Amino acid sequence: MKKIQKPHKPQSLSVTILKLVGIGVAITAASIISPPFLYILVKGYLKYQLRDKYTTKQIQKSFAYLHRKKFIAYTGKGKKGKIILTALGQRHFKKLQLKDVTIKKNTWDGKWRFLLFDIAETYRTERHIFRKKLQEMGFYHFQRSVFVTPHKCEQEIKSIKMLLGLESSVYLITASRFPGDDKLVKEFGL
Repeated sequence: MKKIQKPHKPQSLSVTILKLVGIGVAITAASIISPPFLYILVKGYLKYQLRDKYTTKQIQKSFAYLHRKKFIAYTGKGKKGKIILTALGQRHFKKLQLKDVTIKKNTWDGKWRFLLFDIAETYRTERHIFRKKLQEMGFYHFQRSVFVTPHKCEQEIKSIKMLLGLESSVYLITASRFPGDDKLVKEFGL
């Protein structure tokens, strides 16, 4: 009886490989070992970590897809060769990392987290992405550059600030309950 394979999802495999290259797993392997071994290494990693069984051909197609999309580039040849993220690949990798940032919603501890920011006009794109991400994570738009949430989010905000290069423009303030916060309590269903 012939074994039925799962349909190949090139996007999800490509995303996984891009993340591996982005965090350096594939880069070091490629710099030491030949490219055919890299495919075997990635295949083994995917099988062990993700419990997915991809063929070498599927992995090669994903690498080719990432190269065609100009997300990765090959430098050098053979044992001296490396796989690197291009500028476009780095931007896409940051988007993937940003997408993975979420806030764990726990029982409310009675404190508000106010997020204040003053992002310069030269960082307009980052400001737009930042606002959109805050809304995705469930922050309430309190005032023009002020968002609020009842959930602990220090590490998540730190990650977002780092990914967008906004470390010096964003401030997180934790505050106790205050008169008039009933609207917020109702908004968050607390």
